[in-house]
Amino acid sequence: MACCFSGDPVSQEELEKSPNNSDLAKFYGNTATFDISMAQAPKEECCFFLYGCNPITCSCAQYQLRYDVLNHIYPGSKLDHYICCQGLFGNCCCFKPGHMGEEKCPACCLCLEVVCCPGPAVSATRALMMQKYSLGLDPCDNQIVRFNNCLQGLLMFVQIVNLFGGNSRTEDCERRLRTIANIVYMTTQGCMLAQIHRELKKRGTTEAPTYQAIEDRE
Repeated sequence: MACCFSGDPVSQEELEKSPNNSDLAKFYGNTATFDISMAQAPKEECCFFLYGCNPITCSCAQYQLRYDVLNHIYPGSKLDHYICCQGLFGNCCCFKPGHMGEEKCPACCLCLEVVCCPGPAVSATRALMMQKYSLGLDPCDNQIVRFNNCLQGLLMFVQIVNLFGGNSRTEDCERRLRTIANIVYMTTQGCMLAQIHRELKKRGTTEAPTYQAIEDRE
């Protein structure tokens, strides 16, 4: 259980578990962090936290923030630089970011992404800011993310048990656990969105650092 609450940095072993982590490895070792941690977000950015964790408005918050981040990094670009999950996740079977109609209808694709894949969507938006400003994660962020991931994994395990031979007790356990896992996920998502929103406010409307703009051209 200790690993579920660990605040230690992401290890090389964890990064190697999935090929999708290769892009994330670039900034997980950074020492600079967001202006506020995820734990501070509900207090420091209360309105946007509620906007992002409310099941009714969370998709709108995700769409708005991805649009804002893309236009912060690429001023005036609208959704010209949008691809599904910004290419950080995917390349599995028919799911191939960049080849799913984003160029023809980026707004529709982004809507589908934030509704159908909210977890990868918020992670991709956050990764954009982390990559551009060399931001890392503080120990509290690691604890919150790992706790959420452990809960989702536990829920999946119980669902598999019920699928192949559960009983009334395991079914009741699944219902309760699903409720808890959903609340924790929505809270985690709200914290992430509020944290990104605060970083955008801090950075203002300026472009990414010059040295990174040069790297992009290369």
